Amino acid sequence: MSFAFDPDSGLIVVRCELRGPSGEAILRLALDTGATRTTINAAMLTAIGYDPALSPERFQVTMGSGVEYVPRIVVEKMRTHALRRAKSRPDHVASTAQTL
Repeated sequence: MSFAFDPDSGLIVVRCELRGPSGEAILRLALDTGATRTTINAAMLTAIGYDPALSPERFQVTMGSGVEYVPRIVVEKMRTHALRRAKSRPDHVASTAQTL
């Protein structure tokens, strides 16, 4: 299922399931249609068994406040569920998303 992009519709929110070495978590992620990577809060990654501080690989992320170098972690499983627009009608749902 898909929907036409409307910049006036509001934030696109995606429900996502993450699995790690010691557990699972359900997150709500904001879809950034221009992003090339998924970013997830380090505390959530720690809660499911990853230690971002031990990651040998870092990549550059440019944000409004400047440039950050963040750890790259490959998660065991990441599955997205229904995607919803914050201000849209309930019938505007799709099944794919990629970033926070």
